[in-house]
Amino acid sequence: ADPIWTTVVGTSRVQQILAGVRGAVLVTDNGVYGLDSSTGEVIWTFATIGLNKQHYGTTLERVNLYMENSAFTSPDGAWLAYAVSITPTETNGHDSPEAVTRVIVLNTGTGRVSVDSQVVGAVPTVQLTDSNAIINRRVYNIADGEELAPLDSETNVVAGPGGHARIL
Repeated sequence: ADPIWTTVVGTSRVQQILAGVRGAVLVTDNGVYGLDSSTGEVIWTFATIGLNKQHYGTTLERVNLYMENSAFTSPDGAWLAYAVSITPTETNGHDSPEAVTRVIVLNTGTGRVSVDSQVVGAVPTVQLTDSNAIINRRVYNIADGEELAPLDSETNVVAGPGGHARIL
């Protein structure tokens, strides 16, 4: 059987295809793109270029957040955590000795950014429930991006999707 629709990705390399609330979410070397499930059209982007455009510059350096991937969704598929390296390059051409990771939490239906955080040091531990984002020990309400009380030091956070309501 022929596919219902196809999408042209141009020079972008697709790294992941995740299920969002309105359709597929493509994670590429140029960013994240939300697709309409009935047409395959791009309905939102969080990227450096359009999905089917030629790209001649540098691509985004992915950060492995969960299972060797730079993105994952909440248990209900409504939210996406995405991470890229923003470690500055020193004037000698080498990366700064301290890694900097940008963690973005997006709504998979609209592409709206709920949380945009920078973490210095090792790759952060990120977990999503249906209502909260946890980045290391910092807890955010995903609906409005408000930072809540941090987790206590005895709580160990497991990276990836959490429970629907509980932090794992």
